[in-house]
Amino acid sequence: SQNRVCRFLVTQLQGKAKGATLVLFRWIGPTMRGLSRVDRALAGMVLVGFLGTATILAFAVHRAIRPVEEVTRLAEEAEATDLSRRVRVSSGGEEFRRLADVINSLFERLERAFAAQRRLISDAAHELKTPTAVLLGEASDALRPEATESERQRSLQTIAEVSRGLAREVDGLLHLARGDAAAPRRMEPIDLSEIT
Repeated sequence: SQNRVCRFLVTQLQGKAKGATLVLFRWIGPTMRGLSRVDRALAGMVLVGFLGTATILAFAVHRAIRPVEEVTRLAEEAEATDLSRRVRVSSGGEEFRRLADVINSLFERLERAFAAQRRLISDAAHELKTPTAVLLGEASDALRPEATESERQRSLQTIAEVSRGLAREVDGLLHLARGDAAAPRRMEPIDLSEIT
């Protein structure tokens, strides 16, 4: 009738009260309040542990992903005019160092390829300028209305000779372009005493 939570013990009596049953009731309200406080403390510890673990995990993931972000940022900022920048990995494991090495090697190859392309264009412009001027001059000379037949023949002969030379120059430039674009050859030390 008091709406209390109780624990009870039922025991069989011995001796003079043999055959009788004794029921003991004990109020466990203070014990229940203590257990409730323990439950709340455990729930608080679990919550604090979860938040601490989430914080540590977020920090670890951010630190682990930082090298990938550095590589991504460098790749996004890279331009054909400046491929000299390289990835520097200050944290992360061996996998990130290998990734940085691969990306840096790629940038080095691209830088060499663009430099070779610039050299080829510069060489081509320089080598083709003179023959082109000669061809244009000889063609203009041959097309003059007052030019004689022998002057026209001489101009055509010069045009033919310069065209052959121009074809050789173009072949040389193509050969140069193939050589610049090729992968660098591996150098190995050789003991010259073994050759003789």
